[in-house]
Amino acid sequence: MTKFVPRIYYPNPILPTQEMILVDELFHYLASVLKAKVGTSLKIFNADDGEFEAVVVAKENKKIIIRVSNKIAKVMRSTPSIRLCFSPIKPHRMHDLIEKGTELGITEFQPIIMQHSIVREFNVSKYNKVAIEATEQSERFTVPIFKPQLSFEDFIEIYQEEQILWANENEENVQNIFPKASFRCYNMLIGPEGGFSGQEKEILTRLPNVQSVSLGKFILRAETAAFSLISWINFINLDDTPANQ
Repeated sequence: MTKFVPRIYYPNPILPTQEMILVDELFHYLASVLKAKVGTSLKIFNADDGEFEAVVVAKENKKIIIRVSNKIAKVMRSTPSIRLCFSPIKPHRMHDLIEKGTELGITEFQPIIMQHSIVREFNVSKYNKVAIEATEQSERFTVPIFKPQLSFEDFIEIYQEEQILWANENEENVQNIFPKASFRCYNMLIGPEGGFSGQEKEILTRLPNVQSVSLGKFILRAETAAFSLISWINFINLDDTPANQ
């Protein structure tokens, strides 16, 4: 059986043969969660430098020192990128949306407050931690970016020059999609738990840069709609997307 080697995201520069001091949350995770000790093997990575082998060489009161050795993987950039434009939902479902969305390859999360939004604030700090853990688990390199929260009106204005895929529960034409060649970035728009309002649907319907997309005949939860659309995008780009992002 292959021995489990923890994979740790480190946002600062990583250089072979250097020793690095891990404190605060990284120390807590290694010491309390993983029970790391001197001699414990690790993998340490980020989106700029790639992935390296490392080993714990010292464990002190509030810090762990590791020594970096060989580079074992380089960063492969993903094209196209996938931006999930969504309304914040209830915390346990929001956790799943961020976690699974990260595992499936989301590169940016864009929270939007809509008329039927039940949750009206998005805790970036909380969900960035979820995204980092999912990045470590899923063997990708890049932690998704969290964009500043927008109102629906500001979202429409800011993204007016970009193509948007709107997950529309009323769309009947299941073939109503853009060809994959049209995209360098997929902007997926998912409604809140209460659905899009009539006014929002009217606005989206008349915008030339918005494409209504059917996700089937059933009414899906917000997070399920997101997973469905992400999976479709990943499938049609299967030959173009590197394994590591």
